[in-house]
Amino acid sequence: MVKGVWRMAALPTGRRLKWLVVAVWLVIGVAVSPLAFMLSDAQTNDAAAFLPADAESTRLLEAQRKLPGGDAIVAAVVLARDEGLTEQDLAAAERLGRRLEPFSATTPLLSVPAPDGRAVLISIPMPQTSDAHQFTGDVEEMRQIVAEEVRDLPGLRTSVTGPAGLITDTFDLFIQIEGMLLIVTASIVAIILIVVYRSPMLWIVPLVCVGVADQTAAGMIYLLAEYADLTVNGQSAGILRVLVFGAGTDYALLLIARYREELSRHADAHDAMRVAIRRAGPAILASAGTVTLGMLCLLLGELNSHRGLGPVCAIGIVVALVTMMTLLPAAMLLGGRRLFWPFIPEYGQLPPAR
Repeated sequence: MVKGVWRMAALPTGRRLKWLVVAVWLVIGVAVSPLAFMLSDAQTNDAAAFLPADAESTRLLEAQRKLPGGDAIVAAVVLARDEGLTEQDLAAAERLGRRLEPFSATTPLLSVPAPDGRAVLISIPMPQTSDAHQFTGDVEEMRQIVAEEVRDLPGLRTSVTGPAGLITDTFDLFIQIEGMLLIVTASIVAIILIVVYRSPMLWIVPLVCVGVADQTAAGMIYLLAEYADLTVNGQSAGILRVLVFGAGTDYALLLIARYREELSRHADAHDAMRVAIRRAGPAILASAGTVTLGMLCLLLGELNSHRGLGPVCAIGIVVALVTMMTLLPAAMLLGGRRLFWPFIPEYGQLPPAR
C-alpha cells in the first residue's frame, strides 16, 4: 500500500504527465480565482458568529430576530457639542432624521436628546442584508450625509456608530488586513527563498505554487461557506492566508532541498525528483497531518469562531499539501536544472558533507 501511495505521488514526475499536471492546475487556478476574491462576501462577522451557540447572548440575538424588526441592525448617529447644542444644531438633527429615513427598516427613527442638552442621538434600525458590501456602503453613505449637514456648524462633533458602525469598521479593517497580509506574507516568503537558494529565478516557482494553493483554498472555503453552512469570519480568513503561505513554503523548502541533492546523484532530473518525493514526502505528509489534526481539534471548542477556524485551516493545509506535492514537482521539472542558476547542481558533483 505504501509503495502504491508513492507511485501515485511520483505521477507529476512523468515526462508527459508533468505537462498535464501543470495544465490541470492552471485550469483550477483560473476557475477558483473569482471565487477566492468573493470569500469576504461569505464572511459572518456578527456577534453570533463568535459567541458560543448556547450562550445567553446568542439566545438573546436569536430571540430578537423573531420579533418584528428584531433582525434590524441599529446605526446610531450622534451629534454633540461640549458647550451645549444650539438651535442650528437641533435643526440639523431634524434634517438628518428626514434624510436618513430611507435607510431605516420598518421601525421609525428615534431621536433621544441628552438631559444636559449637549448631545442628541438618532437611532436608525437598518435592515439586514446578505450583501456585506451593500450594507457597509449604506453606512458610509450615511456618514457622508452627516458630514454634509454639519459642514457649516464648526465645533459640532458627529459620529455614525452603534452596531452598524462597528460592523462596517470591522469589515473594512478585515478587508485591509487581508490584502496587507497577502502582500507582507508573499514578500517575506520571496525574501526567504532568495536568501536560501541564492537564485534570481528559483524563488518564483514555489511562490507561484503557494499562491495557487492560497487561491484554491480560499475558493473551496467560499463554496463551503455558501452551500455547506461553514462559518467563516475575518479572523479565520486572515489566518488561512498566513497558514497556507507558511506551510506551503516549508513543504517547498523540504522538497527542493532534497531535489537539489538528488540532482547531483542522478543524471535525469525526473529520476532525481522521484527520489526526492519518496524521501521528503513522509516528513511533509507527517507535518501536514499533524497540523490538520491539530486544527480539527478546534471543533471541540465552545466559541463559534474557534469551531469555524478549525475546518478552514485544515482545508488550507490539505490544499497546500496537495499543491506542493503535485504542482511544484511538475513546475520544477519544466524549468530543469537551470532554475538553480548560477549555482546549478551538476551530476557527479556531490555537495561536501558538513
